[in-house]
Amino acid sequence: MTLSIFIVVGLLSALLSKWGYVRASRLLIGLLLIVFLTIGYGLLPYWLGSRLQSGYPTDYHGEWGERSVIVLLGGGTTQLAARADVEPNLVGYARITRAYTQYTSCKQQGGLCVLLVTGGDPQHHRAPEAAIYGTLLRRMGVPVADLITEENSRNTWENAKFSQPLIQSVRPSTVVLLTSGTHMYRSLLYFAHFGIHAAPIRADYIMPEFHVLPVSSNFIVMDIILHEYAGIARYHVYQVLALN
Repeated sequence: MTLSIFIVVGLLSALLSKWGYVRASRLLIGLLLIVFLTIGYGLLPYWLGSRLQSGYPTDYHGEWGERSVIVLLGGGTTQLAARADVEPNLVGYARITRAYTQYTSCKQQGGLCVLLVTGGDPQHHRAPEAAIYGTLLRRMGVPVADLITEENSRNTWENAKFSQPLIQSVRPSTVVLLTSGTHMYRSLLYFAHFGIHAAPIRADYIMPEFHVLPVSSNFIVMDIILHEYAGIARYHVYQVLALN
């Protein structure tokens, strides 16, 4: 996303120069350079990322109810190059680990604890995220009876939409939503749209790197952050247009 913005603005600057608007072209190039440096040095992704991720705990500190549902959002999979095997990606492993710790904490209080894993196969790896994550969670010790997989959703909106009836079927007194820190605000927004008001649990926290020279990894962090802000903005625009 960041690269696309730079390309579009660069082309616009070239066109302005060609059409005789040299000062406007130079102004755009100057702004582009400033944005490039603030991203590369980590300043802009740090500021925007902190606003997205701050305030979300890594553990549920409330009382688990008699019937609790922990909703784990899929974060993607990786298909191994040498074989056809599919496994969770780095983000996925962080979410799975955190989900397991929350599940064990819930079980210690003696109530019904259901772990709902939601995620289809948007990457076309021929294996749903929920199925891959669920297999690993079973190996970690989560009983089949306590595990529900939703394997059809292709994005966060469908995670919320398709999870709603599954959550309601449990009739929970406590619902916990578990995903990455950058993904949490948008996820809570979408789930609330479908009437699911969950307690947030953050699986990871993404930070840019600060160096003397611009770092390429900071542009990856910026892409992740921009994707979330775009999803939040789209939700509000669709609400105004009655398209949600």
